[in-house]
Amino acid sequence: MVDRSLESTAVQLRHIEQSINRVVAVCTDVPNTAAAFGTMASQMRLLALNGVVQASKVPGHGGRALAVLGEFLSELPEQIAPEVHHLEESCRVLAAAMAQCAYLMRRYHRLLAGLLAAMASLESDRAPAREAFNALSPSAVDRILDPLRLARADALQRENLRHLHRCCVGTVTRLIEQLKQAARLARVAEGQVERITAVRAMARHLAFCLKSEAAHLPSGGDQFTHLAETMRLSITDLDEKILRMRDALAGGLARLERLSQGKTYEESHAV
Repeated sequence: MVDRSLESTAVQLRHIEQSINRVVAVCTDVPNTAAAFGTMASQMRLLALNGVVQASKVPGHGGRALAVLGEFLSELPEQIAPEVHHLEESCRVLAAAMAQCAYLMRRYHRLLAGLLAAMASLESDRAPAREAFNALSPSAVDRILDPLRLARADALQRENLRHLHRCCVGTVTRLIEQLKQAARLARVAEGQVERITAVRAMARHLAFCLKSEAAHLPSGGDQFTHLAETMRLSITDLDEKILRMRDALAGGLARLERLSQGKTYEESHAV
């Protein structure tokens, strides 16, 4: 095996391992961010309940409107909590899938490096240059076992090479399937973040309505304006956390989809 193929394959394998490791990091970062939602949701609920109590002291239609808005706001954290729990569970399952991907990748790296080195040792100085190949393509890996080069080996070497070759093809096939499964799990987690986003949008709208109603009160509206502003700041903090989660999951999913389709960062050089 000539250097071009060995070096290209080594670069591909490093990129694949780095991509998998980055998705593994996402599986840790997203649940840590989501865990902060619980504290924020509790704080929002207490603020909203306090608003309900204060609204009960305001006479007339304005007080009733504020009380209704406060009650709606107090219920939203309860809608977020199940989605946060589902997201944490999805990330736990995704993390387990990615751990399996990382294990298969390490195994595949060792097997393929051994097979390529063994095949290279059978080549003569006059052997034509072997082109680079896609290390995530089972069919490309299947073609590594060149009959002409294999013929140069003795019987025991041929048996060992065939066994090593079968292990390579089987492992990369399992890796691709596991990456596809991980991509499906990442899409589920993305959907759960979107549902949390929808609840957040409702909370922002209700906080705006609360502030608007407070502005029409003849007196005592300042405390509700302050309440609405505090809610707005909490929701803004929630927005920032959701954005980080969405970006992390989107990046992880993009990597998984690329890898599960057998694409590597060196694919432009692969045949």
